[in-house]
Amino acid sequence: MRASSLGHNVRFYKFVEGQRSSPLGPELPIEKGRWYELGIKAEANRIRILLDGKEIMPELTDNSHISGQIGLFTKSDSVSYFSDLRLTYKPLESLAASLARTLLEKQPRLLDVEILGKEIGNLELHVMGAKNSQSLGRLANDVEKMVFTKDHANYHRTMVAGVVIQPLHDRNGEVIGLAKFTLKPYPGQLEDAMITKTIPWVKEMDLRIGASKDLSE
Repeated sequence: MRASSLGHNVRFYKFVEGQRSSPLGPELPIEKGRWYELGIKAEANRIRILLDGKEIMPELTDNSHISGQIGLFTKSDSVSYFSDLRLTYKPLESLAASLARTLLEKQPRLLDVEILGKEIGNLELHVMGAKNSQSLGRLANDVEKMVFTKDHANYHRTMVAGVVIQPLHDRNGEVIGLAKFTLKPYPGQLEDAMITKTIPWVKEMDLRIGASKDLSE
C-alpha cells in the first residue's frame, strides 16, 4: 500500500514471482508535510485498505500468498517518515486445530478431543489438534491405527469416560485422519449410542475437510 503526494493517490499492488500487478486505488489529495495513518486489515484472503481509519476502496480478495512479511519503504527521491508501527495478528491455525477448537466450543461437556492425521515431513499418524496441548505430536497407538486402516469406528471405556474414535474423510471418501472423542458416560448408555452421538460431529468435520487439501492447512 502506498500513499503518494506527487501522484495524489493511494495505491495497492502485489508482487508474485517478481512481477508487480497493476495498481489499484483512488485519487486522493495526499498533502506534503503532514502525517497520515495507513492501515491494512487482512483476514484469510480478504484485504481492507484504510487511510486515517476510513476504508477508502472496496474490500479485495486475493489468494496469491499464504505467508509473508511486513515492511516499510519509500520510492524514488521521496523523503518519508514512519512512526508508531502497530501489528496485531492471530497466529495461523491449522485445520486440525480449528476442528478441535470449534467442536469444544460447541460441546462444552465434551471431556477431550484429539484430531490425528499425517502431514508432509511427518507421515506417522499423530495428534495435530487437541484440547490438551501436551497431546500434540503424540503418535497413534495400535487401536487408532486400526481405525485409520479399516475405516471403522471404535468404542472403549476407561475408568472415568467413554472413548469414541471415528475416521475422518476427504471429499473423495478417503480416510485422511481420526477424531478421538472422550465423553462422560451415562448410566446404561451402550456402545452404539455413544458412537451415534458423535456421528453429526464427524459429518460436520468431513464437510470442512472436503474443502481442504489436508489437516495441516
